[in-house]
Amino acid sequence: MPKKEKIEEFINTALGSSGTMASIILLIDKAIILIKEIREKPEAQNENSRRVRNILAQLQMALNYSEGKDTESLFTLYDYLFQEMQIGDAHSLDSAQKLLTQLRSTFKELKKRIISESR
Repeated sequence: MPKKEKIEEFINTALGSSGTMASIILLIDKAIILIKEIREKPEAQNENSRRVRNILAQLQMALNYSEGKDTESLFTLYDYLFQEMQIGDAHSLDSAQKLLTQLRSTFKELKKRIISESR
């Protein structure tokens, strides 16, 4: 499968019915912010952890399961992140924040490619 088709398949998988790539990036941004707040305000850990898990569940529900192989990979990644947030120790929070930051970068890069290819 050519590279452009793989990218389009990944985008279709990631977006599902969620709307735009910007929505996904905003959700990931919010999850990263909430993880940072957990470190700054330990008393808010339960609430913020719950909110991050809700964001991850929304991202899972937005996956387009009729499109491509990447759906399973994204589902597994979101599930792993959900588990890390349930554990909630420093190592798990570091892992979740790092993975979310990488995921955000990936989606931002895809968004740039979409914009440049549509011109």
